[in-house]
Amino acid sequence: MLLKFYKIIIILILGLSSQISIAQPYGSNQLSNDVTPAPLDLRIGAYGDIQIWRDGSTSGQLYHPSGSVNASGTWYMYNGIFMNVGSDTYVSYSYAIDGYTDYFTGGVSDITGSGTSADPWRIEVDLENNSSSQYGFNVAYIYINGTEYFDIELTPFVPNSNTEIIKVYHLVDSYLSASDDGPAYTSGTDPYDVVGVLAADMTVFEAFVVTEDPWDRYSSHYYDYVLNEPYYDQQLSNILDPDEDTDNAFGVQWTLGVVKGTQPTIRYRVGFTDDIGSIIGCQQSYINKNRGRTIKSN
Repeated sequence: MLLKFYKIIIILILGLSSQISIAQPYGSNQLSNDVTPAPLDLRIGAYGDIQIWRDGSTSGQLYHPSGSVNASGTWYMYNGIFMNVGSDTYVSYSYAIDGYTDYFTGGVSDITGSGTSADPWRIEVDLENNSSSQYGFNVAYIYINGTEYFDIELTPFVPNSNTEIIKVYHLVDSYLSASDDGPAYTSGTDPYDVVGVLAADMTVFEAFVVTEDPWDRYSSHYYDYVLNEPYYDQQLSNILDPDEDTDNAFGVQWTLGVVKGTQPTIRYRVGFTDDIGSIIGCQQSYINKNRGRTIKSN
């Protein structure tokens, strides 16, 4: 965790302190501003990053725990949705990223829905590459009040002229109920139905969960390595670190291949729970149906 603070200190030394702000209020697309969700509250930033509050805690479940993403993007969380186009890396901008070709910017919708299973709350984010609007995502975060997960619908798009292999990632630096450390957690067989991290005291999980569209690669180990694997290696490492003292991040990857235009929507889930069954059980039929399916892997 110290390295994270060192990176912020370096930025302050460089005279960029005006870009950093902690726990600023957000806009109407912060769930708690319009509705009263429980037990999770979601906030979404202009660069595709998110923050989650659980059970009314004042500490976020993602690093930085006291940071709040905001509409102007002045605080960057250590998470986001990335894309490789060949060897180019497009990222959700963060101080944790060592290098990248370009970054995503976008707009966030107001909330729709009523929070019920028939009409869940829904927030949409349109992300475009800062230099080329032909590369990007539409992302929908969907929440049913009372659940300990968000369902995600991720729709990538690339130009019709694309000739490069496209890879899509969702990466998260965890902070589990005031603990920055924890071992990797998985369920199922490689490449797993569930990939995440378990708090060192075994009290809470954070994890991605397959619902309809399985990933083909994954990582759950030291945060600085996970967040930078798309840039250095153009793929996730499939490394799982079982050490409970690991300052952990985790992520999943879909290798789409050489594709053109708007792609089929990828559906999956991210959960924040003290009962892993609560984010797996109700989707077990999807997991059973899709086990063994893979998106093209390199």
